[in-house]
Amino acid sequence: ISEIKAMIKYHNAAQNRCVTVKDYEDRIAMLPPKYGSPFRVSAIEENNKVKIFMLGLNSNGKLSTSFPEMFISNVMDYLSHYRTINDFVTIEPGEIIHLSFEANIFVDKNYNNGDVAYNVIQTIKNYMDINNHRLGEDIFVGDIEKERSNIDGVLNLIDLKIYNKYKTLTANPNYSSSKIAQMVESSGSEHVDGEDLILLSDTNYVLNSNVNSMFEINDPDNDIRVKMIAR
Repeated sequence: ISEIKAMIKYHNAAQNRCVTVKDYEDRIAMLPPKYGSPFRVSAIEENNKVKIFMLGLNSNGKLSTSFPEMFISNVMDYLSHYRTINDFVTIEPGEIIHLSFEANIFVDKNYNNGDVAYNVIQTIKNYMDINNHRLGEDIFVGDIEKERSNIDGVLNLIDLKIYNKYKTLTANPNYSSSKIAQMVESSGSEHVDGEDLILLSDTNYVLNSNVNSMFEINDPDNDIRVKMIAR
């Protein structure tokens, strides 16, 4: 029985055709190297169409929505050999949702503040590493807080604020213009142009992603801030 279960997932691939949206995602993952490959892929069926979303990487290893036309043409040609005859397939770029973090913590006075701040920043940076997440994946803030609570010198977590940082006419030219699909606080005395506070309590402390979007910290050196109170 266990062997049969293990082989079931290969059944559709053995038919050399894409039946479900997951088949399309898996098939693109098997693109021959000569065609190139996207970094992340997701797919949905909408109005009898299969919509495929892709994100790549730029020369700095950051998420990118840009793909050469030849690459898109190669992917469509490749999929034409596997799609079912009635499937209408489109390929669209995904969305990049840029985030910034502000961590407020109590620090043991016996520890060096600089070392503690560095470790907090690295913990958030490592957790949010794009290599650890998928296109369309939600982020559970409790997991980040759990990781941070294990850092030596951190006595207590006071607050963790997460902002959606985006490009405007006057700010953040190197950021995506995409905004998160949940409630934010975009006004107030502390509001900064192009940086909205995400109201996490409205979503039970979950960063909600759409099937076509992915979260990224664009500039960890400036987009992760730590405020400390020594005890």
